[in-house]
Amino acid sequence: MTQILLIPVKSNHEKLQKIVETAAHHFERGEKITFLVENEMSANYIDKLLWSSPKESFLPHSGELITITEKLPEEPQTIFNLTSQALTENSRGTIYEFDDQTSEHKQQAFKIRYAAYKAKHFSIVLQ
Repeated sequence: MTQILLIPVKSNHEKLQKIVETAAHHFERGEKITFLVENEMSANYIDKLLWSSPKESFLPHSGELITITEKLPEEPQTIFNLTSQALTENSRGTIYEFDDQTSEHKQQAFKIRYAAYKAKHFSIVLQ
C-alpha cells in the first residue's frame, strides 16, 4: 500500500530544511530514499544542498542510501517527490510530498496531486 506523507511548507527556506531533515533521517537509519526531480538543474541543486547541509557535516548521496534522479524507480521504495506530477502508477511504498503554500500556483498543483492520491485510496498522513 502506498503511503503519502504530506509536509506543509510556507517558505522556500522551510522546503530546503525539510529536504535535508528527511535525507538525514533516512541516512541515519540506514534506509534508502530517492529524491525524484523534474530535470538536471533540479538534480544539481539538490546535490549541492546535500553536500553543504547540515552545516556541521554533509549527507553523502552518491551511494546506496540517498539517490537523486529524474527517473522514477521501478521497485516500491521511499520517494521524496519534488516533481509536479502525482506518483499514482503502481504501489510506490512511501512518498513524501510538499503541501507547498509558497505561491498560489504551487498550492493549486499540490491540490491536483492530492486529489490524484485520494482517488487511488492511498493512505495520506500529515507530517
